[in-house]
Amino acid sequence: MSPESSPNSAVSRRHVLAGSAAALLWGPGASRASAEPSAPTIHWPALRLLDGTSLTPLALNTTPVMLVFWETWCPYCKRHNVHIERLYQATRGMHIRVLGATTETNADKLASYLRANQLHFPVTHTERGFRDQFSQRRVIPLTCLVAENGRLLQSIPGEMGYEDLYSLAGQVLQDISPKISDTPRMTS
Repeated sequence: MSPESSPNSAVSRRHVLAGSAAALLWGPGASRASAEPSAPTIHWPALRLLDGTSLTPLALNTTPVMLVFWETWCPYCKRHNVHIERLYQATRGMHIRVLGATTETNADKLASYLRANQLHFPVTHTERGFRDQFSQRRVIPLTCLVAENGRLLQSIPGEMGYEDLYSLAGQVLQDISPKISDTPRMTS
């Protein structure tokens, strides 16, 4: 067996290729993400937020959007939403919109949940079919990053930490500040 075909070298090559791909994606030159031409385009409906305001498809296609799908009964979502709230506070006034989406139909239950967990990021009620544009996986939370042209950049299933969310937002922001360490930590 030659060194190139040994199992250890295959793992090494895989790690090198994965590391190279990660460096290209997350490196300093990748401060602004652009979707591949083959990336799906999100067809935004008008979204009615819990505070009574509405977001039009035009408004959603003129700014990058980080959208997280979650449910009130999900303990992973509860922990994840603490980080989403922190990101929402850190990016206020920046060229990104942070939104939550749930299929919860009981408005009182949802409002109570948001109050009890001190969550202030905008939340909308969505139909189950809307989520299918972002991923066929049924994992929640599901965090999605959409470019201002409506192209889906990332769809990440599962709970994420604040630093990962902040880095994800950095893909669509030229100068993401304040720095991670400058934002206050939220307690759960």
